[in-house]
Amino acid sequence: MGVFPEDYVIHVSYLIRLWVAEGFLKPIIPKSLEEVAKEYLEDLIDRNLIMVRDWSYSGDSGELKTCSIHDLIRDLIVRKAQEEKLLHVMNQKVEISPEIIKNQRRLSIHGEIRFDVGDMYDSTVRSLLHLADSLLSVNTCFPLLRVLDVRNITFNKFPIEIVQLVNLRYIALIYTGKRKIPASISKLCNLQTLIVFRRLGYGKVRILYLPSEILKMPQLRHLVFEHGFLPCPSDAGNGNLQTLTGVIDFRCTEEALRRIPNLKTLGISYRYDSRTKWSIYCLENLVNLHQLETLKCHFVPEFQMEPLVPLAFDLAFHPNLKKLNLSRCSLAEFLGKISQLLDHFPILKCSN
Repeated sequence: MGVFPEDYVIHVSYLIRLWVAEGFLKPIIPKSLEEVAKEYLEDLIDRNLIMVRDWSYSGDSGELKTCSIHDLIRDLIVRKAQEEKLLHVMNQKVEISPEIIKNQRRLSIHGEIRFDVGDMYDSTVRSLLHLADSLLSVNTCFPLLRVLDVRNITFNKFPIEIVQLVNLRYIALIYTGKRKIPASISKLCNLQTLIVFRRLGYGKVRILYLPSEILKMPQLRHLVFEHGFLPCPSDAGNGNLQTLTGVIDFRCTEEALRRIPNLKTLGISYRYDSRTKWSIYCLENLVNLHQLETLKCHFVPEFQMEPLVPLAFDLAFHPNLKKLNLSRCSLAEFLGKISQLLDHFPILKCSN
């Protein structure tokens, strides 16, 4: 918990993915690692070590959305962690020594700090979280690196060096360059979480093309993108994948869904114009995702000022679905199913 700055609002999904990547969790059959992590988190809350900030409600039940930690407890955590070389927090208040940093297992950068990573070859650092706006070189001098979170740094060129860090389990970054992620990313056979933000500015959309090889990565659990295009998998599948969000124009063919059978969260968007034929996206096949709990579907009209996109297809869901979010769409063609949906979902969210 000490990797986060003071008063930092921590998203639970973010925290759990880090715990899984760090290897802090022991599997308990038949529970997933994410389920075990939630139990750990609830235990820490019950002990008043972690404070609840926000809940996400679904019907009568609530799910923890964000949390934080008291400043005094955080100070104690950071002090003990640095004594045991578990974690070193870098900010303006702390004198930086390459030798001290080199022997740490985790680095968390909170201030505008510059240091020469060239002096840190053969470092024992396993996790690097860059939570400030300072500059940092992504370098292969961290051969044991498992976690690389540099979401505050904008890359105009994809940092291809990271494919040499074969121990990586977690990557989060901002990439505004060419529209394609290199297929060599699939060399990271231990990768569990890949998060790529675009952040091109308001109204700008530049599709990020993802290699088909990405679904061949055996340990991959969470794929989070902004405007990412993922081709239909044909010769690859991933039974571990739980999260797939930010994909555009995804074709939900039976074959494609059969290769990601354990998906729990799906966030998709579709571009619409007068030539669009919804049938090519096969959205009625979503009923085949038996583990799906959250579906967010966003529709993008050809022009920003256009009226809402008409829903003219047959949506079908498995009874396990808990949350449905439809945006920028008209329910005129969907009214016959509304009563059934209201019976099925404690909360049905439709937004413009």
